[in-house]
Amino acid sequence: MPQLSLPHALFGLCMLLSMGTAFGLSRHLHAPIEGAATAHQFVLGDDVPEAFGDWKVDPSVSPLRPAGDVAAELKHIYEQLLTRTFVNHKGERIMLSIAYTGHIDSAMNIHRPETCYPAQGFEVNKIEWQKVQSPFGFIPVKRMVARVGSRVEPISYWITVGENAVSTGFRRKVAVIVNKLTGQVTDGMLIRVSSLERDTAVAYRNHDEFINAMLAVVPERDRKRFTGTL
Repeated sequence: MPQLSLPHALFGLCMLLSMGTAFGLSRHLHAPIEGAATAHQFVLGDDVPEAFGDWKVDPSVSPLRPAGDVAAELKHIYEQLLTRTFVNHKGERIMLSIAYTGHIDSAMNIHRPETCYPAQGFEVNKIEWQKVQSPFGFIPVKRMVARVGSRVEPISYWITVGENAVSTGFRRKVAVIVNKLTGQVTDGMLIRVSSLERDTAVAYRNHDEFINAMLAVVPERDRKRFTGTL
């Protein structure tokens, strides 16, 4: 079997984190890939349960896993990946993707939604920064809308570096440098939620409600990994 190159692996991760265009047509999504506990002894699949608040994992979603060679390379680059689709009592669905690395590197920049979605044929616009109010403080969240054909997917995401929620690429680089100079762990996560909804106001309201419900059940010992120090 030909050796899998890093660019191919990163493109595979883009496909994984974007959840695939097939959801809009066949409601098929990527299944969770949950790594074992890292050196910091936390597991994404445990910190984010399958049911919380008004949200629960949608049992009607059929798993679609990446090819074995791609999955193996992703597992090598990232300690943990988690993808799930949740549904509430209204039938509204939220797609959640979280990527965790114990060592921040350029990959955290490469697979940002505004890079990955256009690579798959999406048009990305209406990009803006907003602050999501949570019980634990404000989270700097980047919003955007990805479109391809009749599919309209509003996206909200943020990145944490160590215990810092970073709002720009410059701040992200500064946080990595500061962490290294002070001997702190330079791990990080990208947390992304999205939905299929033409009304962005409705979508972002649902995103905020979902984010707050999720953070409320994340164990306190690990919450700063998700929110940064707020």
